[in-house]
Amino acid sequence: MKFNKKSMRLICEGKKVITSRRTRHDNDPDVLFVFDTPMTKYEIGQLFYKEEGCESPEEYYRWINQIWRRNVPMTKLLYLHVIHPDCIKKIKKEKP
Repeated sequence: MKFNKKSMRLICEGKKVITSRRTRHDNDPDVLFVFDTPMTKYEIGQLFYKEEGCESPEEYYRWINQIWRRNVPMTKLLYLHVIHPDCIKKIKKEKP
């Protein structure tokens, strides 16, 4: 699974343990678990902003918009992926 530098830093700091994606990545070795049901950008921001490595729901919403380079609707469905511990170890070794 690809992560940008900011996400890699947050993973190394132990602040980011999940990632939201447009599609499911069930067979990715960097993924421990994928939530079965997609959630809206709004729901993820309200319930999982800390696990995404953000300080607030608003920061999560800005972060998603920045990554996608557009204003992503709050109703956009995303899949939550729990990052595999081996992936976290690998990223920590790379030290972004």
